[in-house]
Amino acid sequence: MKAHVAEWKKEDVNLLTNLIKEYNTIGLLDITSMPSYQLQKMRAQLKDSAIIVMTRLKLIKRALQQAKEKNNVVELEKHISGIPALIFSKKDSFRLSKILIKNKSSAKAKPGQIAPSDIAIPAGPTPFTPGPVIGELGQLGIKTVIEGGKINVKENTVIVKKGQVISERVSAMLSKLGIEPMEIGLNLVASYEDGNIYTKDVLNVNELDYINKIKNAYKESLNLALNASIPIEDTILLLIKKAYLDTLALSNKLKINILKDIPKVKEEKLVEVKKDSIEVKPISDKEFQEHEKVAKKILSNLQSEKAKHLELPKHKEEKFKKIDTDKIIGG
Repeated sequence: MKAHVAEWKKEDVNLLTNLIKEYNTIGLLDITSMPSYQLQKMRAQLKDSAIIVMTRLKLIKRALQQAKEKNNVVELEKHISGIPALIFSKKDSFRLSKILIKNKSSAKAKPGQIAPSDIAIPAGPTPFTPGPVIGELGQLGIKTVIEGGKINVKENTVIVKKGQVISERVSAMLSKLGIEPMEIGLNLVASYEDGNIYTKDVLNVNELDYINKIKNAYKESLNLALNASIPIEDTILLLIKKAYLDTLALSNKLKINILKDIPKVKEEKLVEVKKDSIEVKPISDKEFQEHEKVAKKILSNLQSEKAKHLELPKHKEEKFKKIDTDKIIGG
């Protein structure tokens, strides 16, 4: 005899299964310690971006197993923790994660809660005057000193490590200090999209750090290209200016006036620098021969007796040095 299954359970499974099939992004939430009022508020705020469905754990697993059209979606089961709920969205996983993070707010720590990260008391002044609170701080391993009639914390002190349970004593002290280490919001544990599972550590990318890494990569690659004298659109103008400055520096050291041998530049510029690209205008054979003569004359001057007898310092092999591009541009 088959066990009777409540109709509402069937309805919940069918609802979840259809939503899993309909939406491209399925997120797995942990709503442990989420106050009912805050949860309803979040659902209202996200109504244009996502749908949140809460039901029993077994029903969520059954729906994930039934949605066979979604390749690999059943793998979300492995990431279920706490009190689960599913969130469905047309936005990609990373945009959804960003929306949920923005909608989080800080809250006081309650006894029995799990620390989401290391909780520390920062060094500096407190609002307390000398009294019994010194002993309370000491019991938590916090070193203090009296300055200006106030209790000062001597150094940053971690009083609860990530994953540990917050005690009543710690909760009371954090409340007195006005520290709110907890976050009220929807905790996105993992997300499914196009056959891929993205976990929390992947989704919570710091955009500013990522942008800075791209900027640093560009600067370092530009510096390498300049040191290696690779003529590309981003380096050509700087390389020309650097070559000009190096030529002037060498001629001054050798006390050779090379500028007198360079003909006056006509109104037509050989290199025309534009905002988006660099265009090199072709020159005639006659103009090329004239410039070739000038180049040979400069080379001859550099190889003159005066240059031969001048002792130049020997350069040791050095690693690439960073080129001051600001100086080049300024030159």
